[in-house]
Amino acid sequence: MTNVAPTTSVGSGDDGEGGSRARTDFWRTREVPSNELPRPVALDAVLARTDDVVVSLNGLLVYRNGVLLQLQVLVRGGSAHEPGAALHGHGDPNARMLLGVELADGRRFSSASSPGSVAPDPTAPLLTSQGGGGDARRATGGMFLTPLPPPPELRIVCAWPIHGVADTITTLPTGPILDAAARVDEVWPWEPYPDGEPVPAPAAPAGSWFSETDEPSEQ
Repeated sequence: MTNVAPTTSVGSGDDGEGGSRARTDFWRTREVPSNELPRPVALDAVLARTDDVVVSLNGLLVYRNGVLLQLQVLVRGGSAHEPGAALHGHGDPNARMLLGVELADGRRFSSASSPGSVAPDPTAPLLTSQGGGGDARRATGGMFLTPLPPPPELRIVCAWPIHGVADTITTLPTGPILDAAARVDEVWPWEPYPDGEPVPAPAAPAGSWFSETDEPSEQ
């Protein structure tokens, strides 16, 4: 696939006030809104299937700026590579599941994109993991797609090479998504999240194993 949006980070180095503002403006359009009640849309589909693996879309939650894809992964008999880690891009890179989207106007994004330090095109599609849970046999989780996909359709591409899942394309109509976005309830004005403060490390008890971990061991 051709990757249009190869990064999810904004700015680098000492950004200063301008860089902080750029990050705020960028993530206001990219993150799941904390001030909206989304509208559910009952679009479901099997995104990929073999004798031993099923990847399914189990509905959508639509916001004004994007769509939360609700996903489920089943692995027959379990896997040494947990499906949750594979879905959300953790663990062995060679064991990861690949997800991509293609908008009706040709814009694309793939989870195989490499992170970078240059702010991406704010109109380019982006998928961000929203967490989930599971075990060696099953996993559930969300992926947030921004921006809202234009009409008439959205293509979702799924592949999981380590499990023999080749590129599988699923097409969804965007009419129900856009209709739902027009009915999203904004419950209060949007506010940026406060800047996070560094979390100090706990004090290690003197003479304990923890206090010696940074000291060279004697041979």
